[in-house]
Amino acid sequence: MARRFDSLVSVLHEDVLDAQTAKTPKQIAEDLGFNRYTTFMNQLEQQEGFKLDANMILPLMRQTGSLRPLHYLADRMGCVVIELPKNVAPSLESLSMQALQAVKEMGDVMGAFRDAIADGSITSPEKAWLRKEIYEALMSLMVFSQSLEVA
Repeated sequence: MARRFDSLVSVLHEDVLDAQTAKTPKQIAEDLGFNRYTTFMNQLEQQEGFKLDANMILPLMRQTGSLRPLHYLADRMGCVVIELPKNVAPSLESLSMQALQAVKEMGDVMGAFRDAIADGSITSPEKAWLRKEIYEALMSLMVFSQSLEVA
């Protein structure tokens, strides 16, 4: 998550304003059963006297198509969320290719680490680069894992 948010509701608010599903905030409010659009927006804007019901988190995530609220919660709890890939190919040839890709990604992580510590320290940009490489390796392993399920 690139931007740091003050609250989970702030994440939800931004997601409603810029929904990946291309729905407008008014459409989302209607789909969620709000009779008054202003009440919905007042809750998301955290106006005094208005509280967003925690039971709205999953419906809002579905309406906006965003996993950012989940990432926000995981980050605050010291965890990470990895979305499981969909539509993985079930063939053994594909499975072999995915296994090799996962090994390659792990090698990339170790190579990036070696390069980062070559000067005896790890800078903030190097840490960010390593986290990106690690995330890519994790995703490769998850694709491999999902492929095992359907092979």
